[in-house]
Amino acid sequence: MEAAEGRRPARLTPAWVIIPALVSFLAGAALSAVWFSRSLPAARNASGAGNPAAVALSDSTTVVPPRLDAPVDTAALDAVRRSIPNLDAISLEQGEKMLRDASMVQFKQATEETEARMKEAEQRFIQAQGNQSEAVRQAAAEQLRIIQAEGTRKLQQIAQDSHAQIAALQQLKQPTP
Repeated sequence: MEAAEGRRPARLTPAWVIIPALVSFLAGAALSAVWFSRSLPAARNASGAGNPAAVALSDSTTVVPPRLDAPVDTAALDAVRRSIPNLDAISLEQGEKMLRDASMVQFKQATEETEARMKEAEQRFIQAQGNQSEAVRQAAAEQLRIIQAEGTRKLQQIAQDSHAQIAALQQLKQPTP
C-alpha cells in the first residue's frame, strides 16, 4: 500500500532512542533503591530511645488484630447482645449492618466532639501567636497535638470495638458442627 499524499509511512522508534531511555530508567531505579536502603537504617535509629524528638507508636498501631476463629472477648459478646436484642431473629448480614451503623454513629459523635475541642484549641493557639511568650505558644501547640491524639485514639478504639463485635457476632451466628 502506498502512503497517502503528504503523509509519511509509520516508522518504528529506533533502538538508539529506546535503549538510552531504558538504561536511564533502570539507573534511576537502582539509585533510588540504594538511596532508600541507606536511609532506612537512619530512620530506624531516629526512632530509638536516644532521640527525644522521635514519635512513639501508640498501642493501637502495634497490636495485631485477632483472628476470626480466636476466642472472642466476653465484653464484645455482651455489647453485641445489648446492641441486637433479637439476635436469633436476624441474619448475620443484618446484624453486621446494625453493628456497623451503630459504630458509625459513635464515630460521628467522636469526630464532632474532637472537632469542637480542636476549634477551641485552635482559637487559643491563634491568641497565643499574638502573645509574646514562647512558652504560651508552645503550650497552645502542645494542647492542639494532645487533643488530636486523643481524638485519634478514640476513633481507633471505636474501630477496634466494632471489629471485635462483628467477630463476636460471626462466632454467635456460626453454625455449630
